[in-house]
Amino acid sequence: MNPRPAAATARPDAATAALADRLALRSGVPALRSARTPARRLRFQTKTAASLRDWQAPRRRRAIRIDAQSPQDHSAPSIPMTLLSKPIAATLLSIAAMTGAPSARSAELPPLSIDLSKWPRMTSTQFGCYMEKTFGHRDPRFNCATKHYKNDGDPCRNTEPYYEGPAFPDRAARKVHPLATRVELDWEHEELRDVTVTLKGTWNEAQVRKVFRLPRTDSFRLSDAEREALPEHLMDTSVQYPLSNDDAVGKRASDPARGVTSVSFIGFEHMGAADFECGEPG
Repeated sequence: MNPRPAAATARPDAATAALADRLALRSGVPALRSARTPARRLRFQTKTAASLRDWQAPRRRRAIRIDAQSPQDHSAPSIPMTLLSKPIAATLLSIAAMTGAPSARSAELPPLSIDLSKWPRMTSTQFGCYMEKTFGHRDPRFNCATKHYKNDGDPCRNTEPYYEGPAFPDRAARKVHPLATRVELDWEHEELRDVTVTLKGTWNEAQVRKVFRLPRTDSFRLSDAEREALPEHLMDTSVQYPLSNDDAVGKRASDPARGVTSVSFIGFEHMGAADFECGEPG
């Protein structure tokens, strides 16, 4: 008589044995549960345990665990771990990619430290004193001690003073935003025309506009009512990706490890030599 394989005679665990007993009772073979037939009962329990393992194994392989919340992203809302089949998980990931919406694992853009919407149209002396008090940087010419400054520049003959104004130090950029590497100021005739902040990483445009408290899109795409709701000193806003040639990059999920994102607050349109028709006969 051939000896039974070790796997067939292995005693099942208590939970499987109890399940085998319930199956025996439902199948109308109560004798298998009787203490007077321990050998038959053990054989039935062992066979049931093997069948359960064969039935469960492929289902465990087909299932995948998806954690909707990244363990490194503590700011996102907590979503319990869910067990999904591969087709369902693949479908959800495909939909997120096609719509360009940031996935649950997308990095979160830190909040803005300073309200930049109030900067445009400030005069050079006002901003110089503000920068000295707020950021501890004293511009050698435009500071709190500057008195009776008058800008005599013009875009045709005296262009240098026309565009002069304080510069923002790179070392203070992170006080504006944690990811800022540079803050550029564009001056025209003593007024701050444009403020541009450069951020490390490629950030989803909708996410940037929410964090920086900007209108939903550029001014020319807004409705009349939305344009009228803009602050008086703010004409337009812009989110650009200087290192990318892809027009749709701002609609995709954020990538903090690559590229840069430029955010601009525009107070008024540029008026240079061409706009004043410099050199044209009167």
